[in-house]
Amino acid sequence: DRCRAHLAAGAAWATAVVNEGRAAGASIAHPHGQVFALAAVPPWVRRLAARSSERDLVTEDLSDARAAGLALTDGPVAVWLPAGGWAPYLLRIAACGEGPVFADAADGPIRTTALAVRDALGWLRRALGAVPYNVVVHSGARSAAGRAGWWVEVLPRLGVPAGFELVTGCCVNVVPPHTAAARLREAGAGGGR
Repeated sequence: DRCRAHLAAGAAWATAVVNEGRAAGASIAHPHGQVFALAAVPPWVRRLAARSSERDLVTEDLSDARAAGLALTDGPVAVWLPAGGWAPYLLRIAACGEGPVFADAADGPIRTTALAVRDALGWLRRALGAVPYNVVVHSGARSAAGRAGWWVEVLPRLGVPAGFELVTGCCVNVVPPHTAAARLREAGAGGGR
């Protein structure tokens, strides 16, 4: 509702995040959410819209994860590890087919996605312990909407960018997605609520 209100008031783009722990940029001790609204559409959102004008990149990423055995749940809302995940235990969660703008989504898909995020955080906690994390809602912009839908990423903050990442701009994922998927399944992923 707050994202929708910012867009109605003239913002070009809005989304939501949750931060937990200092390593995730949290400035207070407990998990807390923030809404960001900008007067301009961020460059990555414009690039994503251009790339997704002919195909839904979220659905395509989920399809690749299914083929690689990295989908943890499937149904109205899917949870998966991207096959080319740039960080250890990076999870993607989406109610596919719900359109490109988070603020335009109906309450039902948002509710079921929130429940899937809650479950994913529980799996991570059981598998890794209490680690810092970010939950980020990736949303298109009404003015630059491509076919890719909105999705959520859960990013456990297990390391920091080192020299290689800083000098090359390339990320190193030290935990292969298949290893992470197996550990999350052992922690209860995909077993339902």
